[in-house]
Amino acid sequence: MVRSGTFCPLPWSTLAVQPYGVSLCCASKADLRQGQEALFDTFNGARVRAIRQQLLDGEWPVECKDCETKEAGGFVSNRQQWSTGPIYRGVMERAAEIDAEAGKIVFLELAGDNLCNLKCRMCRPQYSSRWQEDVPALRRSAGLLGEWFYEVRPPAEGLGLDPSSPALRSLRMLMLKGGEPMLNKGHLEFLRGLAAGGRARNMTLRMTTNGTIVPAGFLEVMREFEKVELGVSIDGVDPLFQYIRSGRFTAADVKRNLDTLRNASMFISVTTAFQIYNMLSYDRLIEEFRPWTRFFSTQFVTSWGLGAGAAPEPLREEAIATLERIPRAGLADFTCERLDLLVKYLRAGRYDPKEWRQFKRLTLELDRIRRESIFDVAPGIGAYLRQE
Repeated sequence: MVRSGTFCPLPWSTLAVQPYGVSLCCASKADLRQGQEALFDTFNGARVRAIRQQLLDGEWPVECKDCETKEAGGFVSNRQQWSTGPIYRGVMERAAEIDAEAGKIVFLELAGDNLCNLKCRMCRPQYSSRWQEDVPALRRSAGLLGEWFYEVRPPAEGLGLDPSSPALRSLRMLMLKGGEPMLNKGHLEFLRGLAAGGRARNMTLRMTTNGTIVPAGFLEVMREFEKVELGVSIDGVDPLFQYIRSGRFTAADVKRNLDTLRNASMFISVTTAFQIYNMLSYDRLIEEFRPWTRFFSTQFVTSWGLGAGAAPEPLREEAIATLERIPRAGLADFTCERLDLLVKYLRAGRYDPKEWRQFKRLTLELDRIRRESIFDVAPGIGAYLRQE
């Protein structure tokens, strides 16, 4: 039995290498490294041990603010989802007598750099090298975004990511992220090292990719893993897809790559960053990509004015009606649960004039810089912008 309502298995079993450093997970933004210590020293270092102790004592560490906020608002947090995952069963079974000392890494999340071929509107320069193209022009719009938005911390060095390291003997799941992970040659070499050492055959490989490219080297080495799960980030159908992603790729390009990946017997799911831009068209996205998967997931965008929960009430009501019309037959139970969660999220929302003004200003400014138009690609959203 877990002795604390805040207990989370991740600090005892997981580490995330972000483009800027090392964190507990994707939801925690604090860099845990002390100086230039190695990755595995960080995992069992003083700071992580302190986090473990706080969780055991029923306290929320500052590094876990995202989960604390979600649970306080009545939403399911990452902590709650992960606690039921099979990969963490061993930690959960030992939770009653576990202490704050050393754990074993069973899940490694690896981003490493921000190299990317897209500059998605809900992203920022820290996570996309291409986003930096727009920074000089966007900076001239005084007061639009804080300096935190433009900050790009250099990739962490000296992590000692040796695929043959004894510290990875317990590794059962590897998640590759980015930037765009398929552009990262370091990722490819790490995968090859795991395969050469015979470790890949007992490991699940997860990858979050935008689906625009599938380099041959990646496809070959991914076949060496016991299981491959690909979360493909798709936020709309053309022309909204191109508008949000701001690249030369189309939804048709992604579909061709999905065919290649599906033919290689890889599990495919679609992950969408739910935001104002696509809140009226999520039904079209699901219908368009149903032939490739039954599994659709969502991440709520809440930053820089893009959060759908802060949109005007009539817009939220229209989005709710759209979500409720989506045919559920043939969709995975998980997908149906996520659709219900989206409806709950929108109903719990509240119009925030300040957030809406920021959304409008950022949208029109990026439209000017990128020579695009919200009124052309999402006229339903544009109609609400014209009302002011």
